[in-house]
Amino acid sequence: MLAGDELTVWDVTDGRPVTRITSGVDLHTMALDDRGTAALVYPIEGEKPRLRIVDLADGTVRTDMALPLRNVNLVQAPVWTEHAGRRVLVVNDDEGGFVLYDPDTGDQLPVLFGEHRVEGFAPWFSAGVLAARRVGDRHLLATGSSLGSEVRVWDAGTGEPLARMSCAGLGVSALAFGDDDGRPVLATATRTYPRLQLWDAVTGTEWCKGVDMSQRVNPMEATALQVTRWRGKVAVLAVGNGWPPFLWAAGQDGQD
Repeated sequence: MLAGDELTVWDVTDGRPVTRITSGVDLHTMALDDRGTAALVYPIEGEKPRLRIVDLADGTVRTDMALPLRNVNLVQAPVWTEHAGRRVLVVNDDEGGFVLYDPDTGDQLPVLFGEHRVEGFAPWFSAGVLAARRVGDRHLLATGSSLGSEVRVWDAGTGEPLARMSCAGLGVSALAFGDDDGRPVLATATRTYPRLQLWDAVTGTEWCKGVDMSQRVNPMEATALQVTRWRGKVAVLAVGNGWPPFLWAAGQDGQD
C-alpha cells in the first residue's frame, strides 16, 4: 500500500494495483492486517492524532477515534495482534507505554503489559517502535525504547513478559519477528551507532553477533526489517533512507 491522496492496494505477485480508496485524511502512518483491514493514523502534523479503521474491500470506515497523545509525531506505526482470544490493535502512547484497542468498537482495553517507567523523573524506557507476529501457537509483541537501547517482549495473548534485550547502539529504530524452524527470533536495529542484531525472542539471548552499520561513510539507519531465509539460513532484510535494501544472512547456530 502506498500513502497519498488515495490508498493504493497492490498485488505483489504481478506488481499491479488492485484497488484505490480515498481515505479522506492526511495520512501519518498505517498498519494492515491479514483480513483486508487498514489502521490509519492521521493527520500528518499540527493536530492531535486520530485512528481510523478502514475496510479495504469497499473503503467503509468501521471506526474513527482520538488517540491519547499530544503530538502525532510521537505515534509509531501500530500493530495488529491477539489478546485473550480477540483481535486487537496496539498503539504506543506518550506515557512511555502502549495501549490496546478493540478495532470494531474503538474502545480502549483495560490492559497493561508490564511497567514502562522506572522510579525517578525520566522515562528511561519509552515504548516507541512496535512489532507483533504469531510464531507457532503464540502471539508475540515487542517494543523498543525510543530513548535507550532496551527491547521488551511479551506474550500478547496473556500479557506475560518473556524477555528483555539490551541492543548495541541507541534508539531502537526497527523490529521484526521471525521463525527459525519453530524457534521465535527477533531482529533489531538501532539509530545511533547503528547495529543489526538477532535474538532468541523468548529467552532474550543474542542469537549471533550482528552487523555494525556505523562503519561506513554514510551509516545505515534501518527503518524497516524483515526476517526471511536465504540459502537455507535465517536472514534479515533491512531498508533505510538513502540506502538500497541490505540482506544479512546469519549462519547456523548463530554464526555469521
